[in-house]
Amino acid sequence: NEATGHVYVAGSGSTAVVSGTQIIASLPAGANPVAAELNPATSYVYVVDRDTGVTVISGTQVITTVTGGMPVLSKLNRPNGGGVLFSGIGVNPGTGYVYVSRYGYGDVMVLSATQMLTAIPVGYGVQTIGVNSDTGYIYALNESHNTVTILTGTQAITTIEVIQSPTSIGINRGTGY
Repeated sequence: NEATGHVYVAGSGSTAVVSGTQIIASLPAGANPVAAELNPATSYVYVVDRDTGVTVISGTQVITTVTGGMPVLSKLNRPNGGGVLFSGIGVNPGTGYVYVSRYGYGDVMVLSATQMLTAIPVGYGVQTIGVNSDTGYIYALNESHNTVTILTGTQAITTIEVIQSPTSIGINRGTGY
Protein backbone atom coordinates (compact mmCIF):
# COMPACT_ATOMS: atom_id res chain seq x y z
CA ASN A 1 0.00 0.00 0.00
CA GLU A 2 1.81 3.12 -1.20
CA ALA A 3 -0.25 5.38 1.07
CA THR A 4 0.78 3.57 4.27
CA GLY A 5 3.91 1.73 3.17
CA HIS A 6 2.39 -1.51 4.44
CA VAL A 7 2.89 -4.82 2.67
CA TYR A 8 0.27 -7.56 3.07
CA VAL A 9 1.34 -11.21 2.97
CA ALA A 10 -1.47 -13.77 2.88
CA GLY A 11 -0.66 -17.25 4.14
CA SER A 12 -2.24 -20.27 5.73
CA GLY A 13 -4.70 -18.99 8.32
CA SER A 14 -3.65 -15.34 8.46
CA THR A 15 -2.42 -12.23 6.69
CA ALA A 16 0.71 -10.51 7.97
CA VAL A 17 0.92 -6.73 7.79
CA VAL A 18 4.53 -5.69 7.28
CA SER A 19 5.87 -2.18 7.86
CA GLY A 20 9.47 -1.77 6.77
CA THR A 21 11.19 -4.85 8.15
CA GLN A 22 8.71 -5.69 10.91
CA ILE A 23 5.42 -7.56 11.12
CA ILE A 24 3.06 -5.13 12.85
CA ALA A 25 -0.11 -7.22 12.73
CA SER A 26 -1.32 -10.72 12.01
CA LEU A 27 -4.93 -10.79 10.89
CA PRO A 28 -7.37 -13.68 10.37
CA ALA A 29 -8.22 -13.98 6.70
CA GLY A 30 -9.38 -17.55 6.14
CA ALA A 31 -7.48 -20.82 6.32
CA ASN A 32 -6.73 -21.07 2.59
CA PRO A 33 -5.99 -17.69 0.98
CA VAL A 34 -5.38 -17.84 -2.76
CA ALA A 35 -5.05 -14.17 -3.75
CA ALA A 36 -4.74 -10.66 -2.35
CA GLU A 37 -5.18 -7.28 -3.97
CA LEU A 38 -5.08 -3.61 -2.92
CA ASN A 39 -7.78 -1.20 -4.05
CA PRO A 40 -5.93 2.12 -4.49
CA ALA A 41 -9.25 4.04 -4.46
CA THR A 42 -10.05 2.96 -0.88
CA SER A 43 -6.69 1.59 0.41
CA TYR A 44 -8.61 -1.57 1.36
CA VAL A 45 -6.83 -4.88 0.93
CA TYR A 46 -8.94 -7.81 -0.23
CA VAL A 47 -7.78 -11.33 0.67
CA VAL A 48 -9.58 -14.14 -1.16
CA ASP A 49 -9.91 -17.40 0.75
CA ARG A 50 -10.84 -20.32 -1.49
CA ASP A 51 -13.42 -21.61 1.01
CA THR A 52 -14.87 -18.67 2.94
CA GLY A 53 -14.93 -15.56 0.74
CA VAL A 54 -13.16 -12.22 0.79
CA THR A 55 -11.69 -10.62 3.90
CA VAL A 56 -11.54 -6.82 3.67
CA ILE A 57 -8.66 -5.17 5.55
CA SER A 58 -8.10 -1.49 6.30
CA GLY A 59 -4.62 -0.76 7.66
CA THR A 60 -4.17 -3.28 10.45
CA GLN A 61 -7.86 -4.10 11.02
CA VAL A 62 -10.23 -6.62 9.48
CA ILE A 63 -13.40 -4.77 8.47
CA THR A 64 -15.54 -7.65 7.24
CA THR A 65 -15.67 -10.89 5.29
CA VAL A 66 -17.88 -10.89 2.21
CA THR A 67 -19.35 -14.24 1.11
CA GLY A 68 -21.66 -12.83 -1.53
CA GLY A 69 -24.77 -14.02 0.24
CA MET A 70 -23.76 -17.62 -0.25
CA PRO A 71 -23.45 -19.90 2.74
CA VAL A 72 -20.03 -21.36 3.39
CA LEU A 73 -20.65 -24.96 2.42
CA SER A 74 -18.91 -28.13 3.44
CA LYS A 75 -16.93 -29.65 0.58
CA LEU A 76 -19.52 -32.39 0.13
CA ASN A 77 -22.36 -29.89 -0.37
CA ARG A 78 -20.65 -27.58 -2.86
CA PRO A 79 -22.19 -26.95 -6.27
CA ASN A 80 -19.07 -28.11 -8.12
CA GLY A 81 -18.63 -31.35 -6.19
CA GLY A 82 -16.26 -30.20 -3.48
CA GLY A 83 -13.78 -27.94 -5.21
CA VAL A 84 -12.73 -24.37 -4.70
CA LEU A 85 -15.46 -21.75 -4.25
CA PHE A 86 -13.47 -18.50 -4.59
CA SER A 87 -10.34 -18.26 -6.72
CA GLY A 88 -9.16 -14.95 -8.19
CA ILE A 89 -9.38 -11.20 -7.80
CA GLY A 90 -8.90 -8.02 -9.79
CA VAL A 91 -9.38 -4.34 -8.96
CA ASN A 92 -10.40 -1.66 -11.43
CA PRO A 93 -8.74 1.49 -10.04
CA GLY A 94 -10.90 3.71 -12.28
CA THR A 95 -14.20 2.58 -10.76
CA GLY A 96 -12.92 1.17 -7.48
CA TYR A 97 -14.84 -2.03 -8.20
CA VAL A 98 -13.35 -5.31 -7.02
CA TYR A 99 -13.98 -8.47 -9.06
CA VAL A 100 -13.78 -11.87 -7.36
CA SER A 101 -14.06 -15.09 -9.34
CA ARG A 102 -16.26 -17.66 -7.65
CA TYR A 103 -15.12 -20.85 -9.32
CA GLY A 104 -17.65 -23.11 -7.63
CA TYR A 105 -20.61 -20.79 -8.14
CA GLY A 106 -19.84 -19.95 -11.77
CA ASP A 107 -19.86 -16.20 -11.40
CA VAL A 108 -17.84 -13.09 -10.73
CA MET A 109 -18.79 -11.19 -7.59
CA VAL A 110 -18.52 -7.40 -7.93
CA LEU A 111 -17.74 -5.43 -4.78
CA SER A 112 -17.75 -1.71 -4.07
CA ALA A 113 -15.72 -1.11 -0.90
CA THR A 114 -17.27 -3.68 1.49
CA GLN A 115 -20.58 -4.28 -0.28
CA MET A 116 -21.44 -6.81 -2.95
CA LEU A 117 -23.15 -5.09 -5.89
CA THR A 118 -23.93 -8.13 -8.02
CA ALA A 119 -22.77 -11.53 -9.19
CA ILE A 120 -22.28 -11.85 -12.95
CA PRO A 121 -22.83 -15.39 -14.31
CA VAL A 122 -19.86 -16.62 -16.37
CA GLY A 123 -20.00 -20.42 -15.95
CA TYR A 124 -18.53 -22.90 -13.49
CA GLY A 125 -14.76 -22.95 -13.55
CA VAL A 126 -14.09 -19.20 -13.60
CA GLN A 127 -10.56 -18.86 -12.31
CA THR A 128 -8.44 -15.80 -13.02
CA ILE A 129 -9.38 -12.13 -13.36
CA GLY A 130 -7.52 -9.67 -15.58
CA VAL A 131 -8.15 -5.91 -15.45
CA ASN A 132 -7.42 -3.41 -18.19
CA SER A 133 -7.58 -0.13 -16.31
CA ASP A 134 -7.24 1.88 -19.56
CA THR A 135 -10.36 0.42 -21.22
CA GLY A 136 -12.23 -0.58 -18.06
CA TYR A 137 -12.62 -4.12 -19.38
CA ILE A 138 -12.43 -7.01 -16.94
CA TYR A 139 -11.47 -10.44 -18.28
CA ALA A 140 -12.78 -13.52 -16.42
CA LEU A 141 -10.96 -16.67 -17.50
CA ASN A 142 -12.96 -19.88 -17.34
CA GLU A 143 -10.68 -22.91 -17.41
CA SER A 144 -13.52 -25.45 -17.51
CA HIS A 145 -15.15 -24.00 -20.62
CA ASN A 146 -12.01 -22.66 -22.38
CA THR A 147 -13.50 -19.17 -22.48
CA VAL A 148 -12.93 -15.60 -21.39
CA THR A 149 -15.92 -13.48 -20.44
CA ILE A 150 -15.40 -9.76 -20.91
CA LEU A 151 -17.08 -7.53 -18.33
CA THR A 152 -17.50 -3.82 -17.86
CA GLY A 153 -18.81 -2.28 -14.67
CA THR A 154 -21.42 -4.74 -13.44
CA GLN A 155 -22.30 -6.38 -16.77
CA ALA A 156 -20.96 -9.08 -19.07
CA ILE A 157 -20.36 -7.87 -22.63
CA THR A 158 -19.42 -11.09 -24.40
CA THR A 159 -17.79 -14.48 -23.99
CA ILE A 160 -15.12 -15.70 -26.39
CA GLU A 161 -13.54 -19.11 -26.85
CA VAL A 162 -9.79 -19.32 -26.24
CA ILE A 163 -7.19 -22.07 -26.00
CA GLN A 164 -7.80 -25.36 -24.21
CA SER A 165 -7.35 -25.31 -20.41
CA PRO A 166 -6.38 -21.63 -20.08
CA THR A 167 -4.66 -20.79 -16.79
CA SER A 168 -3.66 -17.13 -16.74
CA ILE A 169 -4.29 -13.71 -18.23
CA GLY A 170 -1.86 -10.85 -18.86
CA ILE A 171 -2.76 -7.31 -19.93
CA ASN A 172 -0.38 -5.18 -21.99
CA ARG A 173 -1.05 -1.67 -20.72
CA GLY A 174 0.74 -0.16 -23.73
CA THR A 175 -1.60 -1.66 -26.33
CA GLY A 176 -4.62 -2.44 -24.15
CA TYR A 177 -4.61 -6.07 -25.27
